[in-house]
Amino acid sequence: MPLTHVLRGVWSGCCGQLRRIWTRRPVLWLEVEGPEGRHTTLTFCGHLAFSGALIVASGMFYGAVFVTVSEISNRWRICLPQPQTEAEATAQSQELQARIGNMRKRIGSLSNAGVSMAVTPGQTERLLQQVQQLDRGQRLACTVGVFFFSHRYAALSLSTAAGIAALGSLALISKQGWAKSNNLVINLGITSALTLYTAWTFSQLYGQAANYENYSRKYVLAHDLITTIDSAIANGSAVITTNQEPNTLNLASKPDMAKLISHVDEGLKIINRPEFSGDSTFAEDSFEKIGGILKPGAPQDSAAEP
Repeated sequence: MPLTHVLRGVWSGCCGQLRRIWTRRPVLWLEVEGPEGRHTTLTFCGHLAFSGALIVASGMFYGAVFVTVSEISNRWRICLPQPQTEAEATAQSQELQARIGNMRKRIGSLSNAGVSMAVTPGQTERLLQQVQQLDRGQRLACTVGVFFFSHRYAALSLSTAAGIAALGSLALISKQGWAKSNNLVINLGITSALTLYTAWTFSQLYGQAANYENYSRKYVLAHDLITTIDSAIANGSAVITTNQEPNTLNLASKPDMAKLISHVDEGLKIINRPEFSGDSTFAEDSFEKIGGILKPGAPQDSAAEP
């Protein structure tokens, strides 16, 4: 007998057996008699299947929003992300080297008139190294910031959708009463509320908002420092604020170049500092409240007799 006939027979037998089981004993729902007539209700397996389907749909919704926001951020080029391919890395390296070479020529052509101590080659190389470090820090801050922003936006979108579903279910239950409400609506309300709580708790726990703000500030700081260096090299001077006082620096002067390098180093300390924060107070407060509800209260001591 050919193998295809055997497989077809086994498949037909299995399908027939499953059809008979499903017909005789429904797995997901049952028809029951109630005060208002016959209606359909979910079984325990039905509740598990419905809740699992909602959780899977929530995860797919979260992932879809995350991917969409990430793609839009890359398409709009809101900031300068790290290169994703070898071709992008090569193009970025060539562009940066050409930019540094142009800066070196401009610094070398600065006038030394009226300057007692001219800028040294070591200072020039250090300033150009700082430009490379700022470029890497800026791109890293952009990549990490977009990552946390996409997660935060996805968490907020999922929390909003789950909140709407939970409030809609609560409205139906309040109108019909708990006893008369379909357990499908009750399941939807409970699962949506748990999804809302989980998405919001993990958003706070992993510090999505705080981390996005941190790396957004780092990106802005790196961008401002690069702009300051570019303008300083183009003008031959820079204006920086130290101790809340503006100082005009001459890039052809060794002491002034040293001040500019120190100013950039202070910014690099902030940009290159690994900084990932989280907030667990929301979850801790919630568990404490739940524990207070579940824990029986201690009996009060009876008043002492006089």
